[in-house]
Amino acid sequence: MIWLLYLAEFCFFLPLAERKRKLNRCSSYTKGIVNAVREEKRRRFFRAVIDYVPIVSFDVKGRRYEMPWGKSRNENEYQIGDECWILYNPADPHDVYTDDAFALLKANIMAGLGVFSLLLTLFCQLVL
Repeated sequence: MIWLLYLAEFCFFLPLAERKRKLNRCSSYTKGIVNAVREEKRRRFFRAVIDYVPIVSFDVKGRRYEMPWGKSRNENEYQIGDECWILYNPADPHDVYTDDAFALLKANIMAGLGVFSLLLTLFCQLVL
């Protein structure tokens, strides 16, 4: 029965492990150019929030790819014509690693909750 709890706690580390696997897969880099900045409106805690998502194009082996890359709440962070480095998977250039600080923060919080839950379970198992 206690093994099910350990298995559930293991799931807290999956987002952080997935980011690490994706970073390992995306081993090649190229220069990309921001072609457009798209606004995405959503609700957060009963108020409207606008995210600004740059649409970046880049070339790999003579073929052009275009996709969303990152996101920001600051409308001036990305401008059309800005250049940036794109980390991509050489086997599948559609697989792009975005260095999204908010996603990394969420993964680290989940891992922290996993550590706390694991320590709590070990404590309860040893004491009780």
